[in-house]
Amino acid sequence: MKRSLSSIIILIFLCLFSSCKSKSPKYVELELNQLQHQFYYFSDNNFYKIDKPDLAPNVLAKPWTEAVRITSAGTAKNTGFALVNQTGILTFREAKPELHCDSTIFNQNTTENLVFYEGTPVFSVYKSSFFNNTIDKAVFHPFLVQFNPEQNLFFPIINIENLFLERNSQVTDFIWDGQFWTCCIKNSSHEKIDFSYITFQIKTPLLSITPQNANNELFVTETSMDSYRKAKNINDITKAPDRIKELLKTVPDSVPYMCKVYTTSSHSPRTYISSKSNAESADFKATAILSDTWACAIFEDGTTFFNGALYDRQILNGGKTLAMKMPKLPQGFIYTDFAISGTNLYIGWEERDFYQTKRSGFLSVDLSSVLYKNGTVK
Repeated sequence: MKRSLSSIIILIFLCLFSSCKSKSPKYVELELNQLQHQFYYFSDNNFYKIDKPDLAPNVLAKPWTEAVRITSAGTAKNTGFALVNQTGILTFREAKPELHCDSTIFNQNTTENLVFYEGTPVFSVYKSSFFNNTIDKAVFHPFLVQFNPEQNLFFPIINIENLFLERNSQVTDFIWDGQFWTCCIKNSSHEKIDFSYITFQIKTPLLSITPQNANNELFVTETSMDSYRKAKNINDITKAPDRIKELLKTVPDSVPYMCKVYTTSSHSPRTYISSKSNAESADFKATAILSDTWACAIFEDGTTFFNGALYDRQILNGGKTLAMKMPKLPQGFIYTDFAISGTNLYIGWEERDFYQTKRSGFLSVDLSSVLYKNGTVK
């Protein structure tokens, strides 16, 4: 029987505390209480409070590309953002979640790949031809979209046509390294489905581009599947940033895990795997964010590592790592991507069944209460 990562971490803590009688342990373990967190679930283009995820109303299982769920999240300029598939974008400001919708952008579109350009959220939309038969009916075919946090409005940046692609082509994935955008293109027709790959650079600032002028502002070239895979390269954890290695150093080498690492206000994430793992065999998956003052990683079972200082607050635990357990989810539920805004953590959850998703929502956690009122400021 496979143990959860949190049970493995508990064993690590026991070893640390029992073997360090004469000196302080490297990790402090914290556990949330009921007053420090709140669950929410998605329904009818909105979100609602719930005591526990399994109390949310049942919904039909849908493929992950079609289900309402948080597909990616991140932090920029001390504000958290989370893409809600086929619905909109959540903003987390001053401990107040808000959901902003736009039916022309999100209706029956898969929304993924949240990145930030000068602090502005940018993401991609597409239709999955396997599960979505509305491609031919679409009036326009957006690819890259920005969300303006000041106006709470969405603006298309690049449409499929700007990349000189056929009408039924979809950009199903991209990797942006800060300079080059490397894209996987799914080409659909009545006879067959095939894939191609392109790379493009932008001649002017990204946010000045619209579908009306994009044809003149993009330098598009064909590339290969190998180049795409290289851009999407998954590296060994030993090649991760030093702060990530420090954050996760007590996870045993024998534990097969994968960690997707974002930096605040930045490009596509980088993915790292443990030395005893590979992309197909990683039993435990985590998402991590590096900011200027803090680093945080959260595994699917809620095992959480944190070090540094929250916005405008003191450094915690003398700069050493803290570990927390998010509230335990029912069987079949997992935690997904997260964001931190001020002193509040927001993390997606979903009920997953193989490639399908049922109920979904997010958890908010008052980190100020958890971290700064538990004697961890040193």
